[in-house]
Amino acid sequence: MKYFKGFTIFTVVVLLLWCFKFYDQQLPTQPKHDTIELYD
Repeated sequence: MKYFKGFTIFTVVVLLLWCFKFYDQQLPTQPKHDTIELYD
């Protein structure tokens, strides 16, 4: 069960990273809102 738990955690992490990468590709290139907030 140790290997199964580790494999499950590894799979979840990979899926999260893949989702973030896919989400970033779908977004159009736009200025970051964080940098705008810093200058306020």
